[in-house]
Amino acid sequence: MDLKQTIAGRISAKIISEICTNADRNELFSLIDDTDDRTAYNALWCMTHWGADGITWLESHRDALIDRAIGEIHQGKLRLMLTLLERMTWTEDDIRSDFLDFCLAKINTPASYGIRSLAAKLAYTQCRFFPEMVSELLDELELMTIGELSPALRTTRKNILKKIDRSENKHAHRT
Repeated sequence: MDLKQTIAGRISAKIISEICTNADRNELFSLIDDTDDRTAYNALWCMTHWGADGITWLESHRDALIDRAIGEIHQGKLRLMLTLLERMTWTEDDIRSDFLDFCLAKINTPASYGIRSLAAKLAYTQCRFFPEMVSELLDELELMTIGELSPALRTTRKNILKKIDRSENKHAHRT
C-alpha cells in the first residue's frame, strides 16, 4: 500500500483500521509534515485511532510532536496533535517550559473550544508537579470565567479544579 497516496484523499474507517494495523509508524509519523494539509491531517487522524501501544511508541517522539504543535497554524492539525499529546503518560521529566507556556497561553484565546480544552488539560498535566505552576494555571482558569464558556470548556475547567483540590487535600493530609 502506498501510504501517502492512500491518505491523500478521503479515508474511511476501514482504511484507518488497516493503516493502524499494517502501516509503518515511522512513515505515518513522517507524513504529518507533508506539504499537503489533507495528507498531514489524515496522518494525524489515523494516529488518533492508535491503541495504547501506538501511543507508547509515539511517546518516544514527544519532543518532535511538541515542536510541531507549537509552530502549527492549521487549527485542525493542532487539535489532533494536542489530542495525541494529551493521551500520553507524563512525568516530571517530560515537562518542557516552552510547551507549558504554549498551553497556558492557549487557554484564553479565540482558538476553538477543543484546542482550549486540550490546552487546559495539558497545562494541568504538566503543572501538577509544581505548586507554583498550579497557581499560574488557577489564574488562567479564573480568567476563563470572564467570557462565555461552552459546556465542554466549563466541564474541563470544573474537572481540573477538582483534580487540583484533591491533590491539595492529599498533600495537606501528609503534613
